[in-house]
Amino acid sequence: MIKQFIISAAVALTAMAATTSCSDDNTVWSDPTTESLKVVSHDTSFPPVASQGKVVVKATGPVTVKTDAGDWLTTSVEGNTVNIQTSQNNSLEGRTATLTISADGRQTNISVIQSGAYFEIDGLKLIKSNDSAHSFKYKVNSNLPIEFWPSEDFISTSYDDKAAELTVSVTRNRTGHIRQGFVNYKFGDNEGSIPVKQCDFYRDLEGDYMFVFTDNKDNQQYYYDAVLAEDEDKEGTYKITIDELGINIPVRYNEENFSLSINGGQLCGYDTRNGGRYPIATGMWSNTEGYITFVDFVSVTGEFKYGKIDSGEIATVAQFVDDGTCGAFIVEGIVLELFTSMPATNDNRMKVVYKNLLHPYIIRIHEGKSNVSAQISRAETAPSQSAAAATLWQPASVVR
Repeated sequence: MIKQFIISAAVALTAMAATTSCSDDNTVWSDPTTESLKVVSHDTSFPPVASQGKVVVKATGPVTVKTDAGDWLTTSVEGNTVNIQTSQNNSLEGRTATLTISADGRQTNISVIQSGAYFEIDGLKLIKSNDSAHSFKYKVNSNLPIEFWPSEDFISTSYDDKAAELTVSVTRNRTGHIRQGFVNYKFGDNEGSIPVKQCDFYRDLEGDYMFVFTDNKDNQQYYYDAVLAEDEDKEGTYKITIDELGINIPVRYNEENFSLSINGGQLCGYDTRNGGRYPIATGMWSNTEGYITFVDFVSVTGEFKYGKIDSGEIATVAQFVDDGTCGAFIVEGIVLELFTSMPATNDNRMKVVYKNLLHPYIIRIHEGKSNVSAQISRAETAPSQSAAAATLWQPASVVR
């Protein structure tokens, strides 16, 4: 059973429901054959907040009204005026009711519509910052009163209801690791949160890790010592160095969500063990389906998270998982194979595996003795093996 290290995180909710309106086109205001009962004016389309409206009719006799609404709508009659009172609609769904107004032995039906609640902040899904102190302002669109509050001390919030503007501030991050929290919100009965992350690659992420993977033969986890760093030969590019394998795995660092990606077809080093000099390249591997691809637009991605893992330790973790670039197939791991030359194509493929890395992730323990290293065996540099059992797959179409 593969042991997974999962850092708890809430998934933020951004909810929006379509509002509805009413018009004469879809409402029966009166019976045209009725001379003694006519609708003079109406106000029967309401926002989700508690509201009042009325219907004025022309009639010669007493006016009565009935409704099929539940307890969210009440009515009263004053002469020829039907007063309407709605309670606040906390649901994301709109609701409707019908008023049946009677007078002089006649009746007419009128629709009442109350829109559902919605909330949006410019499509915001993540508030991110480097390690400096920052303040961010966002326009808020909500049709109900809304409140905001932070989950962590390094985050503060203020909301200007008149300007419909939210201000989120973070203090300077001096922790030496990525830190995260949430801006929580509530409108009506609906609650959600927006993730907040603060990180600087060189202060919080660069450095030593354990590179952990599962061996597909015995289904056990193993690790190598690894170093994540910027490539000194090419500014703005990054690599994971595993000295025990003699490789540097190129990685892409995404500052938008503080994640690392490993692509297929990337040169990691050379195998010189048998007197040759054969390129070692990355392949994206579906162990379940038995497929491998070396195309460079297929990748796995690991988003950095910090917190308590299931062994009880505090750690920074990035788990490399399928990121949707492989279309119908799920990438489960990375295979390092040998080639006669680059690029990593089928014609150059030697069908010799340098190393299989199933369910890979990198982890750094911040507090206390590492129980992880005590539970996971250090990997040995295994001899190359035949890859004939795996099928090369060249995807015709890929969803990025």
